[in-house]
Amino acid sequence: MDLIEKKYRDTPKKNRKYVKRLSDFIRDLMDKGRIIESKYYFSELMGLKPDNIQTHVLGYKLSIKTFDNHGVSYFDKFLHQQHYNEELLLCLRLQYYYSVNNEIEFSETACYILTKRSLGKESLDTISRLVISQHCYEPIAKLCHYLKRERKHLNKQAENKVKRIALQQLADSLVEIIK
Repeated sequence: MDLIEKKYRDTPKKNRKYVKRLSDFIRDLMDKGRIIESKYYFSELMGLKPDNIQTHVLGYKLSIKTFDNHGVSYFDKFLHQQHYNEELLLCLRLQYYYSVNNEIEFSETACYILTKRSLGKESLDTISRLVISQHCYEPIAKLCHYLKRERKHLNKQAENKVKRIALQQLADSLVEIIK
């Protein structure tokens, strides 16, 4: 039993830190890939704090991992109605579109995020990782433009992946022209 689980199990339900420790335990289970267990404990958390924004963010992430379209829709709607941070909500949507391989919505959302705002470090890391992994040219072009505008750079490994994707796009365009 690791420390996070021990803290959760040792905390009585009436303790004011119980919800926080339960949330930490659920995140830890999700990070370890123990999704079924995290879903079980999440149902307990929803019973304790059904209107808490952080509970719904956790539910959104869990729904993404379990490919629960209904859950994603419910949590997205709730967070939108509560005027949750738009940047973080768009990042969650981007993760969802990536997980279900919806390239059209992924591309539109990624391009919107990268053209409209200055991003926080965590959001930029998430978006960069997803955009490069998706291998869609348009979001990668927007990412490169964003990085140039913000005077930031990709690491060498990511830069090499971007170059390969750009070369493939060029080759595909040349093939289309020749046909």
